[in-house]
Amino acid sequence: MSLAIFAGASPRLPLSPHIAYFLRRLTLTSIKSTALPFSSAPHPEAIFFPYFLSGLAAASPQRPIIRFDGCLLKIFLGGQLLSAIGRDNNNQMFPIAWAIVEGENYDSWSWFLGILFDDLFIDQGYGWALISDRQKYAIKQRFPAAEHRNCARHVYTNWKKKHNRHELKSAFWRIVRCTAESEFKRALNELQVISPPTFQDFIAIGVQKFCQAFISPQCKYEVLTSNICETFNGCILRARSKLLIDMLDDIRRKLSHLF
Repeated sequence: MSLAIFAGASPRLPLSPHIAYFLRRLTLTSIKSTALPFSSAPHPEAIFFPYFLSGLAAASPQRPIIRFDGCLLKIFLGGQLLSAIGRDNNNQMFPIAWAIVEGENYDSWSWFLGILFDDLFIDQGYGWALISDRQKYAIKQRFPAAEHRNCARHVYTNWKKKHNRHELKSAFWRIVRCTAESEFKRALNELQVISPPTFQDFIAIGVQKFCQAFISPQCKYEVLTSNICETFNGCILRARSKLLIDMLDDIRRKLSHLF
């Protein structure tokens, strides 16, 4: 497993003794672990941390679906935590991997996805469904054969800024949860009757990416949101306010206790 990629707090302190010890301990105690450089820059960029057992569970063909999300760290250094969350065979949350990065952008997501999918032996992504919010372009480029879904809850959050009437909310979720295209078209026509401008805005979003009627048969799993990632972010809320080493250790201990 690919575990650690540069860690420190300043270009003048490229690798502190405490972080160096932490990385050595990770690579010695994790199966097939390696340390890989993320960038040739003189300052630290990111840390990748896979939860090995959950990676095996997520690789099971019974749950070929992964959600991706990012959340802010509550420390003076800033940064973000990227996460990949799956479900186990009991349909419960199972964290696969997470990473501490400088910021949530195309480069950081491409790096994170590349290492994760290499470890899970996923080539082009065929047979997998990937649900995301902001990193859809990185996913599409690296894994063109995977089914790319957008989180319906995030879509609605952006959509309701312009269309926040209660009847429009009900119409939105009624359309999203339709399981057949004929049912989807009827619900869509009802929205057009309620508000033609809202209907046009809804179509412009790209309904094939977040409506249940268009879920591909290659991954028969009707998940429409990445809410499970929000559950993980809430689970580590206190840890995210701590410094790097304490934060990673807290996350490791908490998940070891849960799983």
